[in-house]
This record gives sequence, C-alpha cells and structure tokens, in this order.
Amino acid sequence: FGQTVDGPLLSHTVGRQDGTLGEALGLQTLNNETGLGFRALQNNSGQGADGVAIDPDTKTIWVAEVKSSQNGVGEAVNAQGDPTTKLQSWLERSQNPGSTAWNAQPAGNQSIVQSIQNALDSNYQVKGVQVQIGVPAPGATGKTQISIQQWVSK
Repeated sequence: FGQTVDGPLLSHTVGRQDGTLGEALGLQTLNNETGLGFRALQNNSGQGADGVAIDPDTKTIWVAEVKSSQNGVGEAVNAQGDPTTKLQSWLERSQNPGSTAWNAQPAGNQSIVQSIQNALDSNYQVKGVQVQIGVPAPGATGKTQISIQQWVSK
C-alpha cells in the first residue's frame, strides 16, 4: 500500500457516475497487487463493504473502501469512519437484516460473513485500505490512475 499506479484505459458508458466502474477496477487492482481474494459484502442496493479479504498469513481481515472520481484520482473522496466499526455493523446487518435494505442481499454473503466471523473469533485484526481511482467521464475513453493507501480512521 502507499502507492499510485497507472491503470488500464477504460471506456465509461454514458449514464450516471455511481461508482460501479471504480469499484470493479479497485477490487481487481487489490486482488492483483495483494494476491488476496477481495469480495464485496453488500446488500442488493450496494450498501456495505466494497471489498473484504482475509489474510491467514498475517491474521488480518482487510476491509476495502473504493472511491472514484471522473475529475482524477486526487479528487476521489477519502474513506470515512473506522473500518472495524463499519465491518461489525455490516456483519450485524447481514446476519440480522430485519426490515432493512439488507433483506435483499446476495446468497454468497452468508459464506463471506461466516469466514469473517471465524477469523474474528480467532483474534484476527481488522485493517482498512482505501482505493481512490480516477476514471474517465461518462461517454469517454481514457487513462485511469489508482491510489492504494491505508484507511485511517476519521
């Protein structure tokens, strides 16, 4: 972590800038750079962790927050809050959705949640990583830049 890399050329389809392109590129980059399998822990509305990976070698659960901007990597906002607190909240919502937006979530979340809970029960530490990405404007093709930094609690 602590680096900015040039990403691939991308074409951004016309429409709203909802972060989907940035999140996909961010997780792909994290997987390539770390060799870990980052997977989203989100409900069907996209609320939750952009990516979570478990590193058994360092006994660490990595929580990734991906932010993108069509105005360049430097304009992507910083991850907010504490990664540990956020992860605990997302786990709780996924396991006990009640009548919230978490009632609708991918079936694969169950295995992710169980893996995370097992790691927490084994005293793994939680660390955050923020990925900031400069993406092309809607309807344009252009370079991407990707910054990978430790997510510092705010």
